[in-house]
Amino acid sequence: KISGLELRLKEKDLELLEAKSAHAKIQAQVKVLKEDFFKAKDERDSTLKRMEDIQAVMDASQGLNSSEAEAKQQIRDLERQQRELQVKLKKQKEEFEVER
Repeated sequence: KISGLELRLKEKDLELLEAKSAHAKIQAQVKVLKEDFFKAKDERDSTLKRMEDIQAVMDASQGLNSSEAEAKQQIRDLERQQRELQVKLKKQKEEFEVER
């Protein structure tokens, strides 16, 4: 009868060792998963920061494009005004020549 109890005790000890081994493996997997999670989170944060930086550059570029378009429009307006003044000046010269 004692040997039967000893056998069951040894079986339970073996089950306990197997359970402890499985628990240790699970803990190791959890540790790796946590490390992977934090690496992925850092990569995501870094990617979001780069996206924000790119957006800021794009916004600044858009502002420059608007300023450039306004400057080009001002140049066209000034060139048109210059042509109009040249035409007026030419007419005035012709009228002056005719009056002489």
